[in-house]
Amino acid sequence: MGAPSFFLGIETVSKDGGLFLSQQRYMRDILSRAGMVDCKPLATPVPVSRPSSDSVVPYADPTQYRSLAGALQYLTVTRPDLSFTVNRVYQHMHSPTTEHWAMLKRVLRYVKGTLHFGLFIRPSSSVAVHAFSDSDWAGDPADRKSTSGFAVFLGGNLISWSCRKQRTVARSSTEAEYKALADVSAEVTWLVSLLHELGVSLAAPPTLWCDNLEGFAVLLPKPKTMNGDDGYVLEDVPHLSNYVPNLPGCINTFNGYGGLLFDSHILLEIPLGSC
Repeated sequence: MGAPSFFLGIETVSKDGGLFLSQQRYMRDILSRAGMVDCKPLATPVPVSRPSSDSVVPYADPTQYRSLAGALQYLTVTRPDLSFTVNRVYQHMHSPTTEHWAMLKRVLRYVKGTLHFGLFIRPSSSVAVHAFSDSDWAGDPADRKSTSGFAVFLGGNLISWSCRKQRTVARSSTEAEYKALADVSAEVTWLVSLLHELGVSLAAPPTLWCDNLEGFAVLLPKPKTMNGDDGYVLEDVPHLSNYVPNLPGCINTFNGYGGLLFDSHILLEIPLGSC
């Protein structure tokens, strides 16, 4: 069959001993459908400040909004930096307003300025699984729900990521972080099972990283009352190691700008049970 080149809108390019996955053609097609081929590019997909008031004026063409939002959803296959913003756009599919349309157009202007972005996969000597999770507590001013995000690495390669609003309102930042931890625990458990089916054995248990000390305090002593997330994480994370203070270069996953930030938060290292 030869080397892969173009499949389902994803172009594969050999580069520096690895593969670069790009959807540049698909991005240009989305911009063409939106009539924004010559639009002015932007450096961020969301504004720095929140709007002072929400518009209630319905957008004149909701079908166009839904079509472009759906197209952007497929773009996140190789663009994890768009996960947060596309998730926000998707939350208004049922009844988009003019403000939501402006938000979608801003995402497209960001895409215009980042056509060269993609996902790079390179050979790795390590098959260790590391996962990073984070959340923004009560980040949605409309319903006060939090958004969870996680990124999972196999060796040095990003293999899974997600950013979505939590189903219920978290009553504290600790609860919001813990829900995110439960989500990434489920994802890592599934990925480990998949790797076993593919014949890939892990030399060490997967490791979860969380930048919330309160979440660490919740896990150490078994709480008197537990919800479903508590029981799930405690069952799947039987052994805890010490947190590592002030470790530079850790990930704060999928922040408000939809990207991967690096800072020096205190980390929680949680090896999942033996593989």
